[in-house]
Amino acid sequence: MKKSTRPVLIIHGQEDAFVPVEMAYELYDAADCEKEILIVEGAGHAQAPDKAPGVYYNTVFSFWRRMEWAFLAENTKCRNKAEKNPWMCGLKNLCLSAIVGR
Repeated sequence: MKKSTRPVLIIHGQEDAFVPVEMAYELYDAADCEKEILIVEGAGHAQAPDKAPGVYYNTVFSFWRRMEWAFLAENTKCRNKAEKNPWMCGLKNLCLSAIVGR
């Protein structure tokens, strides 16, 4: 995580018995990039979207929008001249991993 230059969104259940929540905080602290963390109260392993769907999806989509706009602001020139829409050029180069749903 220390070498990561890509935006990182960490979502973890407070009651996760499989992966301790402390590990999510360790990853967050180690990341030297744009980052955000969401700890979902009462959620076990992979239960965040079920326990708090509104908070979960709002966080994911809000993070995506912020990172998308930040990326586009930095990459206004399109490398592929055949591509007329700079937003699509930016989207093709944007790499953000998110697991949504089950």
